Amino acid sequence: MTVKTAAGCISAATAVVVNAQPATPAAPTASVTQPTCTVATGTITVTSPSPATGITYTVVGTNPVIAAVTNTTGIFPGLPEGDYNVTANNVSGCISSPTSVTLSLSLTTKTWNGTWSPSAPTSDDLAIINANYSASSNGDLNACSLIINCGYKLTVEAGKFVIIQNDLT
Repeated sequence: MTVKTAAGCISAATAVVVNAQPATPAAPTASVTQPTCTVATGTITVTSPSPATGITYTVVGTNPVIAAVTNTTGIFPGLPEGDYNVTANNVSGCISSPTSVTLSLSLTTKTWNGTWSPSAPTSDDLAIINANYSASSNGDLNACSLIINCGYKLTVEAGKFVIIQNDLT
């Protein structure tokens, strides 16, 4: 390499070595534990590349926007529902392509039309009342969320119960 000054003087040649770019980590593979009715947050676990010296993992929420969290285990618990990008980072500062992961609460819908379809709800289900419902005649009710459609009523007699973990509409 030589340097030329504004006056036109050229320096003596000096050898310069340009190293090859360090290897970029592979895009991570991740498994998810989805939120449930009773645990409103989920977990992202990086399964590949495996934790190793000099490797860190970063999760960034993209919708909603959540600040980056970086660790060396690749396990990110307590994340709210949303879309995330997961990257692997090496000691050279190289960052992998992102892997997109979505955490979402997905409830199975159980509908009352005089009988439960497809089956009676549990604490992880969305129950919809689409006909009058009496706990003394039809049994106690336990659901994650409950929707009572217009024109129908839910009756809970003495000694009976309805347990709803989240929304009642």
